[in-house]
Amino acid sequence: MDNNFFYHDLAGKRHLRSYLKAAILIVIFMGLVMVYAFWQRAQMMAVVNATPRPVAWQPSATPIPPTATPTATPEPCPSDPSDWTFSYPYSGYNGNLLKIEPACVYEGLERTVAWVLMSSNMGYNGDEAAAALGFEEMPFKPVTKMKIMTDYKGPMEMTVSWSELSFNPELRFWGVRNDGKPGRIFVLRGCYRTSTIVGLKVEEWGDYPVMCSISDDTEREWLIGEWGAKGFAAYSDSGGFRHFQQFGYAGNGAWVYIGQQKDPSIPLAGLSDISKERASMAEAHGVAVWDAEWVEQTYGIPMHELPQDWQSLGTENLQSILDSDSDAFEKIVRFP
Repeated sequence: MDNNFFYHDLAGKRHLRSYLKAAILIVIFMGLVMVYAFWQRAQMMAVVNATPRPVAWQPSATPIPPTATPTATPEPCPSDPSDWTFSYPYSGYNGNLLKIEPACVYEGLERTVAWVLMSSNMGYNGDEAAAALGFEEMPFKPVTKMKIMTDYKGPMEMTVSWSELSFNPELRFWGVRNDGKPGRIFVLRGCYRTSTIVGLKVEEWGDYPVMCSISDDTEREWLIGEWGAKGFAAYSDSGGFRHFQQFGYAGNGAWVYIGQQKDPSIPLAGLSDISKERASMAEAHGVAVWDAEWVEQTYGIPMHELPQDWQSLGTENLQSILDSDSDAFEKIVRFP
């Protein structure tokens, strides 16, 4: 009987079918191939295991410092007033005293303000204060009269004066309250170009291209002076006054103190919310309220130590000390 694997020939003999023979040959061949492959791998591993190998070493990665982010070099502050912008310091104001931008322009002005405070109110003579602030000479160019821009009336000629600036290298002045703390406060009121447009022409009328007006609130109750072994302490209960100081731009970022305009002189007692008003005005111009505390914080220069027992010095030497300062002023200061 035939089936799928065998068949019978005519003589009755049983034979494997052809495809079964082929399958058997294929299986035998594959077996031989596998045996040969296993033998080859065994030979290779025997060689590898018999050969000594160095231990592989990987050095630890050296951390690479992060690349520093390049910082932009700040542009220098423009020193030419034609590159400055003048604008109203706050909404609703349309006067003549304006805000300057960029704000870096005020850095030189502040240094000169510090010199005035130190040499008139904090116990330093003019040369001493100038050296401490990095000036080569006192930043003071006085005149007796000059045109000054008013808030709303335009430029007017005014008398200019100076008070208790120490020009004698042996003389010191302080202006303090009863608690011994300095009592002079400066606030920027605004700046202006010293030129006026009339028709199609620009009329220059000032000695400086730009000037600034600064209010000076003198809250001191004691004016103290010391000249060598001499001293005085003069008390006043007037309540203090507000005056206005003028500063001029001398070029190359430098400002000079010109002096105090004669009018107006306003009693502080008649001003309301004075501390709030000063802070608000300074903020409108993007600067600080300028006083002895600000000088110490900004430049690291504290008030010079007061004379011992200063409240008992009296006024016997007052006139001779003021005369000494006047003499030194005439010898040192030259009017333009």
